[in-house]
Order: sequence, then structure tokens, then C-alpha cells
Amino acid sequence: MDNSAHKQELLEMVENILKKIDLLPLHPKYKLELYQFYLMSKISWHLTIADIEKTWIKENLDNLCHNKLRRWLEIPPNGTLDIVLLAKTKFGLNVIDVSTKHAQCQPLSGIF
Repeated sequence: MDNSAHKQELLEMVENILKKIDLLPLHPKYKLELYQFYLMSKISWHLTIADIEKTWIKENLDNLCHNKLRRWLEIPPNGTLDIVLLAKTKFGLNVIDVSTKHAQCQPLSGIF
């Protein structure tokens, strides 16, 4: 089964939400919270029901989100987001990638 409709809808949804968050006159801290809590909750259903390849998510959605995160946090394009993605216990910002959320939403196979 082809998931091109889910992919297209997911891509458009992420682009629109990121664009709306970017245009808000908020501190980057609050933009990160909107990304983390609003965007991730909106796309988790699509990530759960559709069988989308992890490489497609990394190439399209992660790339789109990383560009916005770099812009909000004023990190240069060649800078790494490793600190942003670390847990707070390791002095990071505990931001989750779309590919990480995808892995969390996938049902475990072979349990039963």
C-alpha cells in the first residue's frame, strides 16, 4: 500500500505549523515548546497509522524542523543540534526529532 497521501499531508501539515510558529512574536523558548507539544501531538497520529520509511522522515521532516530550530536558536547552518536533542539530565533542551517521535509511535511487532 502506498502512503503518498499520508506523506503529502504530513509534509504540508508540518510546513504550515512551523510557518505559523515562526511568525509568532514569541521568545525562542516558547517556540520550542510549541514545536514540542503542539506539532508533535498533531503529527503523532499519522506517524502511528502510516507505514512511512524512516529515511523519508529524516530527509524531509527532520530537515525541515532542524532548519527552523537552527533559526530560532540562532545556530549557524553548519552547527549541530546535538545539545538541543540531549535530555535535560545531560544539560540539553530535551527536544524530540520527528524521526524519534516516529520510532516512539510505531507499534512493537512480534510481541504476541
